[in-house]
Amino acid sequence: MANSTVLEAAPPFATALKINEDEAITEANGFILEHLPDRFCAGIPRLLSFAARTIWATPILLSYPEIGPVGEVGFVAVDAELGNVVGWTPFSEIFKAAEKLYSSKKGQIEAAFS
Repeated sequence: MANSTVLEAAPPFATALKINEDEAITEANGFILEHLPDRFCAGIPRLLSFAARTIWATPILLSYPEIGPVGEVGFVAVDAELGNVVGWTPFSEIFKAAEKLYSSKKGQIEAAFS
C-alpha cells in the first residue's frame, strides 16, 4: 500500500495579508491596462497559498461593451503580502485564449452590436 502524505493546514491568511480582494483587482487591472489592449479586465481574485507566499490569483477576462465579461483568458498573480504583480499568463497564451473564446461566442458578441 502506498504511503499517504498528511498535509498540514495552511496558516491563517488574516494576519499575513496586506492587500484585500479589491486592492488585488486594482493592481491586476493596472497591469492589464499597461500590457494588454482594451477588451481585457480583471475578474474576482481567489487566494492561493504556497509554502513561501500567498497570492491573489486574479482572472483576466475578455470583455465587451454592452455584453460585459465573456470569459477567462488568463491570470495575473498579485502578491497578497506585498501588493505587487508577481506573475501572469504569457501574453501569447492570453491572445490565443481570447481568439478561441471570441470564436465560440462570436454570434452573441456581434448580435450585441447590431
